[in-house]
Amino acid sequence: MENIFEVLKTQVSLEKTLNQRLDEFEARLEGPSKDLSLKDLSSDYINFKNFVYSTFTLLRQQINHLIVNVDAIESRHRKKFLLLGGVVENTNENVRELVASVITKNLGIKNCSGQSLQVCHNLQYVLAQYLMAALVRFS
Repeated sequence: MENIFEVLKTQVSLEKTLNQRLDEFEARLEGPSKDLSLKDLSSDYINFKNFVYSTFTLLRQQINHLIVNVDAIESRHRKKFLLLGGVVENTNENVRELVASVITKNLGIKNCSGQSLQVCHNLQYVLAQYLMAALVRFS
């Protein structure tokens, strides 16, 4: 499966097949032979159940494949970022400057300032007793 359009094609195809089978079954029920045997109904039920299970299995496989692809895309995007954990933050502090000072002090990177950080976001809800995690991207 190359992309999401194949998943959409599969979904449309399965929907058409399901509607066709339901229409055929309804036509059989409304047809002139009202005396359907239990064996016929049981056979129809088993066939329909197998079709539904195979449909859900196929959709589950395609969704899992899409999840893997989305995760790979996000992983490639995350390579450009640095995640800093355990940075102590006070309520009135400038996060950008705080992170720059932590990078300068602890990582030994000289001339790192708030302006050299293109992105700096808190990733966790910060309470007074907890440490924050910051997502950083350099300019």
